Amino acid sequence: MLKPYLSTNIILFSLIPLTSVHASTYYQETVKNTVINSNDIIKNEHRVTTTQSRHWMINSVATPSLATNIASLKANDRVTRFLESATIENNHQRNNAVLIPSAQTITTASNNNIKVNGDSKSLKGHYLNIDHADDNSTLSISDGIDVHNQRHEQSYNYGTLLENHRDKSTTINYDSQLGQIKVKSDGAIYNSGIAGITYNGDKDITINIKDVGSRHIKTGAAFNAIVNEGEKGNIHITLNDGSIMNTNNASYGIKSINSSGGGNIIKSNNLNISSMKVGIYAENDHGGEIDIVSSGEIFGTAEKGIFAKATGTVKSNITISRSGNTISDNIGIYAENTNGGDITINNLDGGIIISSNSDSSIMATNKASNDKSGKITTNNNGIIYGYVTYSGHNVQFNNQGNGEFKLYHGSGGKVTSSFGTDGKFSNNGMIKFLDASYNTKATFKGVAEFTHQGTIDIGVDATSDPITQDMVGNTITIENGGNGRFVSNGGSLRVNTYIDPINGKSDQLIIDNAITGPKGSTIVHIHPTADSNYGKLTGDGIEIIKVKGFSSPDAFRLDAPVVHGDYEYGLVKGGTQSAHSWFLRNTYGYNPAIGGYLANMKAANNLFAHSLHDRAIASKTNLLSNTAIFQNLWLRTRIAHSHHHSVNHSFNNRDNTYLTQLGSDIGLWQVAQGNLHIGVMGGYGHYKNTSTSQQTGTQASSQMNGYNLGLYGSWFENDNGQLGTYIDAWSQYSWFRNRITGKGNISDAKKYNSSVWSNSIELGYGFSITKNQRYQIILTPQAQFTYNIHNMSSLYDNKSHLSVTDDKGSGLVSRLGARLYGLGIETNQMIQPYVSVDWINATAKNQLTFNGKHLKDDSTKNLIETKLGLVSYVSNHLSTSAQIGSQWGKDNYNQLQAQLTFNYNF
Repeated sequence: MLKPYLSTNIILFSLIPLTSVHASTYYQETVKNTVINSNDIIKNEHRVTTTQSRHWMINSVATPSLATNIASLKANDRVTRFLESATIENNHQRNNAVLIPSAQTITTASNNNIKVNGDSKSLKGHYLNIDHADDNSTLSISDGIDVHNQRHEQSYNYGTLLENHRDKSTTINYDSQLGQIKVKSDGAIYNSGIAGITYNGDKDITINIKDVGSRHIKTGAAFNAIVNEGEKGNIHITLNDGSIMNTNNASYGIKSINSSGGGNIIKSNNLNISSMKVGIYAENDHGGEIDIVSSGEIFGTAEKGIFAKATGTVKSNITISRSGNTISDNIGIYAENTNGGDITINNLDGGIIISSNSDSSIMATNKASNDKSGKITTNNNGIIYGYVTYSGHNVQFNNQGNGEFKLYHGSGGKVTSSFGTDGKFSNNGMIKFLDASYNTKATFKGVAEFTHQGTIDIGVDATSDPITQDMVGNTITIENGGNGRFVSNGGSLRVNTYIDPINGKSDQLIIDNAITGPKGSTIVHIHPTADSNYGKLTGDGIEIIKVKGFSSPDAFRLDAPVVHGDYEYGLVKGGTQSAHSWFLRNTYGYNPAIGGYLANMKAANNLFAHSLHDRAIASKTNLLSNTAIFQNLWLRTRIAHSHHHSVNHSFNNRDNTYLTQLGSDIGLWQVAQGNLHIGVMGGYGHYKNTSTSQQTGTQASSQMNGYNLGLYGSWFENDNGQLGTYIDAWSQYSWFRNRITGKGNISDAKKYNSSVWSNSIELGYGFSITKNQRYQIILTPQAQFTYNIHNMSSLYDNKSHLSVTDDKGSGLVSRLGARLYGLGIETNQMIQPYVSVDWINATAKNQLTFNGKHLKDDSTKNLIETKLGLVSYVSNHLSTSAQIGSQWGKDNYNQLQAQLTFNYNF
């Protein structure tokens, strides 16, 4: 039996078999190859320590929580340790459960539990090897692992935190108890050696690291932070929060190799991986799946952010899903499949893929067999910077609704993306050049079909530097050797265009062929640069979309008119250069806003115009007493809709008018054997017009709100108001608030003021042409002459660069006609019909000056007007009239109108 050496509760052992150890004792090994075999070390005061180079084994030992600054297992020299059915536990703070300050090895046999819960670095050493033959070994760490190769020795696996060579499944778990070897930690792992975690087993391995917060796995050696090189089984790596940092030029963040058909599954959430060579490397040599799902940032500084490779003769599929930043100086994501399997790359919402040194952000190759099997699919719902490179068949790129593909190349000039052989591109998101990129030629090669229902922005972003945002010269070419097909499916295209009659040029979309899909044309927005020199373009105009082959006639259309001053430019298919390309031209004529300004002028002159019988519908005689009466109050309301062409048929105008006018007699005098009525009036009117270009269909809207005050005087020879002579005169002043609006740069809701002073005189004579027992038919020939003096404030529309000044809006309006009236003979005959026919002539030119050019309305000067109505005497005091009417003339002028009038006699 081993004899104890008692020295203040310290017992030293010699080479005598140990069978039992009593409580309240410490054990210190003094000779080599000592075996401590005991079930009795259970008190907090106990520890096992070595002071020299020794080989020891602990069998069935439990060492619970210890006092301050005491290690449960402590080795002070270069030794090898074996644990079997041992529990090493430290629950006290500022203690080390296992302290191995030199290059040591702890090798587990089976059924072990190393549990460290202190708040200082709890496990220290150069090489911690858990090499087990059986399941159910556990490594639990709560406050960090520090593995330093301070001596810089190059022997095998210096700096390894964990290694497995056995034919058993393995789990390294930093949160829950999920596998056979479990590593639980909310601390950091620091490694100055070859690898932080390495695995070489043949069965499944699961590495779960969770909730490490801002702490890290860090290595500065020439190799990797986590290495898995199993020959069989599945490899599962799950990491959550924190970071992996690798500072050597040849290092990997995570390296996972499976050579015998198992799967490589790597998942990380909010984990930042920084490596000088490759952030994540996954290789499968013989079937199985490679599945990488990751958020957080991945930096592969020297080569690649993510490198996935499937080789061998059995088909393997590669799936990479990212929702964080993937950044590399060389290639952001690289995927290679040589066995005909599928490659799927998902850049999820919030994901960003960047190649900072202007190489491919994504490079994928599928070296399939002759059956062209295997697909390469990219689903982008995040942001991809730079360009992409694919090789092989069955390439599908889906730029989804939130996806952005920002094109750039650090060397400038050209940026080329390749999509293999007969690739397909579906764009539902945004394709654009990086801010401040201009005069750059982008090419999408090998695209057999490009389906467009998103946005292509070839111009420089309007939010970028104001100096460059108006630059032109960018092009995007989508091609497949002349056989490519661009499918317009309701998407949009934006280009910057320098408009100049001689040297005009534009950003361009260049395609093989264009057809229209079920959702319709691609909508083209042309942004004229600030330095454009507007004028009439020569030749074909400016080429916007170059089509090498065929284009359907509705493949593209403008979203809004392009106007400047009095010119409008349209997007036209075909020219001498190409029958199917699309050009910007201004052969169509004038800015539609011109039609709006002229329509407002015409309406202002006519809005409050009226005849005597529009205002005074009732007899001036009391029907019962046959004496002249003092008419106190009248009200009329009128609506009208008209249609006409203007400016030499350049515009199609449709308008609506509404007005209400109120007046009252204020005096009644007998003058020249007749009666003179004097009154006042005022009113409100609203006018709205749409002016549409006959050639392009572009529109400008004009509207006007008018107010009116005036005086009138009416003399009647016979005060029944129907027979004999009458003279009516009025003078009124009307002022208007006008507004012009349009799409694009037609007008920016331009407001201006105008006014009209109108003076009118009307004469008529009524006589009876027939009479029966009920009615006397009275015919009244009449003439009216109104002179309008129009004034308008000059204005300049900054948006369309159009100046407008008043010109010739004043003139005489003459009306000649007759009114046929059925005057009831009986006093109880309360319904009396009438009809009138007039010829109207206007001498005003309705002309304004636009950018120094005189343009007039050119609508018809002669109109025929008819009115049909009924007068109803509701009572001795109240009478009403309802009438409908129309006007028509040349140039397709027509107007429909309706009016209600009320007279109340006190």
